[in-house]
Amino acid sequence: MDLKEQIRSWLVEYLSGRIGLEEFRDWFSPNTWDIDECPDLEAQLLAHQIEHRIAEYTSDVWDEDELRDLLRLLIHGDVAASANQTAPSITTAPQSLSTSANCSAAAQVSWIGFGRELTKAG
Repeated sequence: MDLKEQIRSWLVEYLSGRIGLEEFRDWFSPNTWDIDECPDLEAQLLAHQIEHRIAEYTSDVWDEDELRDLLRLLIHGDVAASANQTAPSITTAPQSLSTSANCSAAAQVSWIGFGRELTKAG
């Protein structure tokens, strides 16, 4: 199982209530601390989105129910901003960059957020 799928699997465990946020974070933090070195840009995007939402939660921007709702959007693939939520946007990229053979994606994705841009071609 690749890292992106592992992250999604653990996130589903949290969202379903089978594990608590603390247990999710105990797995998530050590497994994604060097996520920027991962060649899978989709895994990077997912990890950064989760990290950002948890940081907002710990800063009392969201309560835990709101956090769960925001994280559910990531599982269902809808990470674009919706009303009253601040989230980086995902758009189709007009150009592509070569990526590692380990990276698999059906579409090109460009993500702008946290002061950087990631572009991926499938």
